[in-house]
Amino acid sequence: MIPAAFEYERATSVDDAIAKLRAAGGTGKLIAGGHSLVPLMKLRLSQPAVLIDIAHIPDFAGVCEVDGGRIANVPRMLPDGLAARLDTDSWPIPPIFTQIQEDGGIRRDEMYRVFNMGLGMVLACDSSCVPEVLGLVTGAMEVGEVTVVAAGERVML
Repeated sequence: MIPAAFEYERATSVDDAIAKLRAAGGTGKLIAGGHSLVPLMKLRLSQPAVLIDIAHIPDFAGVCEVDGGRIANVPRMLPDGLAARLDTDSWPIPPIFTQIQEDGGIRRDEMYRVFNMGLGMVLACDSSCVPEVLGLVTGAMEVGEVTVVAAGERVML
């Protein structure tokens, strides 16, 4: 199936992304270079009128989609020597994950390795940009921080 027609716009700043999202009036969708939206658009399960690319905003240190078990992909958006410290109490875990963990007797670290545990996207930015970034998307929340690490784990839960 061919996706429905859409406009593509590249945001140049956080303010520009917010303005473009507001101008789209509920028909816009933020993208950050990932490809997971394409199958949904082909199947017409997602039909945004405007795609707003936020991957090249200078204030963003990195953008990472966290679907499936890809919390482990978060370090790929960060330079060497930096790690993501995620506060797992800062976002609600969907009940299905709690049920899977309890019914399957699965360890916490394994759950975060295999499932996204309710995160869809992680965006790293300078701490001074956090209020603007949180205003970018309804439901966005601060879930952690970037920290210096000499070696070892690049995602700390």
